[in-house]
Amino acid sequence: MAYMAASSSRVAWIIAILFGAVVLIVGIVFIYIGIDNSDKLGSAIACLATLIGLGITVYSSFQARNIANPSRQRGGQASNIRQTQSGGDNSSNIQSAGDVSFGDNNQI
Repeated sequence: MAYMAASSSRVAWIIAILFGAVVLIVGIVFIYIGIDNSDKLGSAIACLATLIGLGITVYSSFQARNIANPSRQRGGQASNIRQTQSGGDNSSNIQSAGDVSFGDNNQI
Protein backbone atom coordinates (compact mmCIF):
# COMPACT_ATOMS: atom_id res chain seq x y z
CA MET A 1 0.00 0.00 0.00
CA ALA A 2 2.80 2.44 0.80
CA TYR A 3 4.19 1.93 -2.69
CA MET A 4 0.86 2.87 -4.28
CA ALA A 5 0.61 6.02 -2.17
CA ALA A 6 4.14 7.07 -3.12
CA SER A 7 3.42 6.33 -6.78
CA SER A 8 0.17 8.34 -6.67
CA SER A 9 1.98 11.23 -5.03
CA ARG A 10 4.68 11.13 -7.69
CA VAL A 11 2.08 11.14 -10.47
CA ALA A 12 0.28 14.06 -8.83
CA TRP A 13 3.53 16.07 -8.69
CA ILE A 14 4.32 15.29 -12.33
CA ILE A 15 0.84 16.40 -13.40
CA ALA A 16 1.12 19.59 -11.33
CA ILE A 17 4.52 20.43 -12.83
CA LEU A 18 3.31 19.77 -16.38
CA PHE A 19 0.19 21.89 -15.79
CA GLY A 20 2.34 24.72 -14.42
CA ALA A 21 4.64 24.51 -17.45
CA VAL A 22 1.68 24.69 -19.84
CA VAL A 23 0.26 27.72 -18.01
CA LEU A 24 3.68 29.41 -18.12
CA ILE A 25 4.07 28.75 -21.86
CA VAL A 26 0.54 30.02 -22.59
CA GLY A 27 1.28 33.16 -20.55
CA ILE A 28 4.48 33.79 -22.50
CA VAL A 29 2.62 33.30 -25.81
CA PHE A 30 -0.10 35.74 -24.66
CA ILE A 31 2.53 38.36 -23.78
CA TYR A 32 4.25 37.84 -27.13
CA ILE A 33 1.11 38.20 -29.31
CA GLY A 34 -0.25 41.29 -27.54
CA ILE A 35 -3.26 42.12 -25.42
CA ASP A 36 -5.89 42.32 -28.18
CA ASN A 37 -4.95 39.02 -29.81
CA SER A 38 -4.53 37.43 -26.37
CA ASP A 39 -8.09 38.42 -25.53
CA LYS A 40 -9.41 36.86 -28.74
CA LEU A 41 -7.34 33.69 -28.31
CA GLY A 42 -8.39 33.41 -24.67
CA SER A 43 -12.05 33.66 -25.67
CA ALA A 44 -11.59 30.94 -28.30
CA ILE A 45 -9.84 28.66 -25.78
CA ALA A 46 -12.62 29.27 -23.21
CA CYS A 47 -15.27 28.46 -25.81
CA LEU A 48 -13.49 25.22 -26.71
CA ALA A 49 -13.14 24.25 -23.03
CA THR A 50 -16.85 24.97 -22.50
CA LEU A 51 -17.87 22.76 -25.43
CA ILE A 52 -15.62 19.94 -24.21
CA GLY A 53 -17.11 20.28 -20.70
CA LEU A 54 -20.64 20.21 -22.11
CA GLY A 55 -19.85 17.06 -24.10
CA ILE A 56 -18.43 15.34 -21.01
CA THR A 57 -21.51 16.35 -19.00
CA VAL A 58 -23.93 14.94 -21.58
CA TYR A 59 -21.92 11.71 -21.88
CA SER A 60 -21.79 11.33 -18.07
CA SER A 61 -25.55 11.83 -17.72
CA PHE A 62 -26.22 9.06 -20.23
CA GLN A 63 -23.81 6.80 -18.35
CA ALA A 64 -25.53 7.60 -15.04
CA ARG A 65 -28.90 6.89 -16.61
CA ASN A 66 -27.70 3.44 -17.73
CA ILE A 67 -26.34 2.68 -14.25
CA ALA A 68 -29.58 3.82 -12.57
CA ASN A 69 -31.70 1.67 -14.91
CA PRO A 70 -29.93 -1.70 -15.23
CA SER A 71 -32.69 -3.14 -17.45
CA ARG A 72 -31.24 -1.05 -20.30
CA GLN A 73 -27.91 -2.85 -19.93
CA ARG A 74 -26.96 -6.43 -20.73
CA GLY A 75 -29.68 -7.02 -23.29
CA GLY A 76 -32.58 -6.03 -21.04
CA GLN A 77 -31.65 -8.28 -18.12
CA ALA A 78 -31.78 -6.71 -14.66
CA SER A 79 -28.61 -7.10 -12.59
CA ASN A 80 -28.49 -9.49 -9.64
CA ILE A 81 -28.68 -7.35 -6.49
CA ARG A 82 -28.54 -9.02 -3.09
CA GLN A 83 -27.81 -8.09 0.50
CA THR A 84 -27.06 -10.41 3.38
CA GLN A 85 -26.00 -9.75 6.95
CA SER A 86 -25.37 -12.09 9.86
CA GLY A 87 -24.34 -11.52 13.46
CA GLY A 88 -22.50 -13.36 16.15
CA ASP A 89 -18.87 -14.23 16.78
CA ASN A 90 -18.15 -14.58 13.06
CA SER A 91 -20.26 -11.78 11.59
CA SER A 92 -20.25 -10.73 7.96
CA ASN A 93 -21.91 -8.04 5.90
CA ILE A 94 -22.08 -8.72 2.18
CA GLN A 95 -23.61 -6.38 -0.38
CA SER A 96 -23.44 -7.15 -4.06
CA ALA A 97 -24.68 -5.55 -7.27
CA GLY A 98 -23.64 -7.09 -10.56
CA ASP A 99 -19.85 -7.13 -10.79
CA VAL A 100 -19.24 -5.27 -7.50
CA SER A 101 -19.09 -7.01 -4.10
CA PHE A 102 -18.34 -5.44 -0.73
CA GLY A 103 -17.98 -7.74 2.23
CA ASP A 104 -15.45 -10.05 3.82
CA ASN A 105 -13.31 -10.28 0.66
CA ASN A 106 -13.84 -6.65 -0.42
CA GLN A 107 -13.62 -7.50 -4.11
CA ILE A 108 -14.41 -4.95 -6.76
